[in-house]
Amino acid sequence: MSKKDFAVRKFVKNGVTYEFTPFGEWLKNGVPFKAEIKNDQREGHSGKKWVCDGSHAIAPVRDFGFLSNTDPSSYEQIGSTKTEVSGGWEMRTRCIYRTEEGMKCNDNMMLFAEDGVTLKKDWIEYNAPFVAIGDKAEE
Repeated sequence: MSKKDFAVRKFVKNGVTYEFTPFGEWLKNGVPFKAEIKNDQREGHSGKKWVCDGSHAIAPVRDFGFLSNTDPSSYEQIGSTKTEVSGGWEMRTRCIYRTEEGMKCNDNMMLFAEDGVTLKKDWIEYNAPFVAIGDKAEE
């Protein structure tokens, strides 16, 4: 996968095309609109996030092709890895951020103690490649 594979996310419902651009803008038939991301509170659906247009639910976030069930206005997770390192575990979570300047890809890093729970350090590695990793690499 490359940056262009993640660039525009589209979903068509009832003849209406909804898009999410590389700049974090939601479009309805090419016209910007204010989308909201809401949790589905129905029993058995808890945690599923939906893209909504005013009071109407359009579709689940994942139906737009996003790899993670997060609010894509903040970030899209495109995989994670957990690697054993000297004295603990390193966890890498690769995320795409859509900004007014365009898309950015960063790795959010965390170093855990040997118990796998105690956080020792966290940092961000900027300008990661637009390539899914770990659990999302095969999707």
